[in-house]
Amino acid sequence: MLIPFEIDTESLETKAGIPVNPDVKVLHDNFLDIWLRCGILAYNGNNFCDSKLSSAIDAMPIALKNKWLAAISEYPIIKSSLSNWNGEISKDIISNIKEKPSVLIVEEAKAFVDFEVPEDDYSKIDKVNNVEVVKFKYSTQSEFFKVAKDKSYSHFKKSEPFEVIWKERFHWLAASENIKHISIVDRFAMINHLEWDHRKGISGLERFIRLLNTSATSKKYLKLFTSWGKDQSRYSNKDEIISEFCRSIKEIIEKIPNKKISKLFIHILRDHDFGIDSHDRHIRFGKAYIWDLGKGLACFDGNTCCNSKLTATFKAGLDVTNEYIAKENALEANKDYSHKKIEI
Repeated sequence: MLIPFEIDTESLETKAGIPVNPDVKVLHDNFLDIWLRCGILAYNGNNFCDSKLSSAIDAMPIALKNKWLAAISEYPIIKSSLSNWNGEISKDIISNIKEKPSVLIVEEAKAFVDFEVPEDDYSKIDKVNNVEVVKFKYSTQSEFFKVAKDKSYSHFKKSEPFEVIWKERFHWLAASENIKHISIVDRFAMINHLEWDHRKGISGLERFIRLLNTSATSKKYLKLFTSWGKDQSRYSNKDEIISEFCRSIKEIIEKIPNKKISKLFIHILRDHDFGIDSHDRHIRFGKAYIWDLGKGLACFDGNTCCNSKLTATFKAGLDVTNEYIAKENALEANKDYSHKKIEI
């Protein structure tokens, strides 16, 4: 789960050419880590380069600047919904924030004077507007970020509505403008989709495509690794099956308004090619985010809600995702696979 946040540039207070105090470096490292695991940065302006935060990063000492630039390239960001916002964090903007819940991160003195955060507290929650004001120094102690972190380890509950599952766990990853590449490893996704009984709703793959398109704010490139399933007889009719699958997926995407999925790459292998390592299924957003899904896209099968309790775990960080990327590369390197590209 990710929480949208705005950050006051006054809280960063560093200048180029001046050595970085070790304590300041730790504060920035801690903040960047909580952003990675729990947040999506909302910036002002038409694009990030024009934002107030971009100018603040340019003015940082090179060591900190490089850390922030690396984060901007990989961590979730989105244009703020605040109209004509100049990037200044003030009490006036709280009631106009559309993304709820949200976190405002400010410098310590401003938190006390402008937002009446007690000196001995880390933050203050505006319950009416569902916005938390947090001191930059204590960003890791944010109550909203803690809730988001806890949600990362919660499984999908039986009868949990799909719209809640998507909004709390996937929406902001899909909405992030700098996360463009999404990979799905689900050995049964194709067969489940082709054999799905539409009297029970729509398949999990179709629902994922629809929801991804709805949330996306930029073009997305989707890669699917799947198999023929355990029935090896399907392999003898592979060309026919591939043709039917591609036709079905293209029909789904073509019916979607404001198409955000630009390309879909499909890799189809034999079931045993996935091996033990890829038994559990996952969705990877960009280079830094993983949702481990015990039953893959089947969690979205049906009409309105999850039909059983399903395991799901959120993971963030290149130290974690590199293992998954290696698995995908191994599947892609397999010579005995069928590959199709659907361009929209």
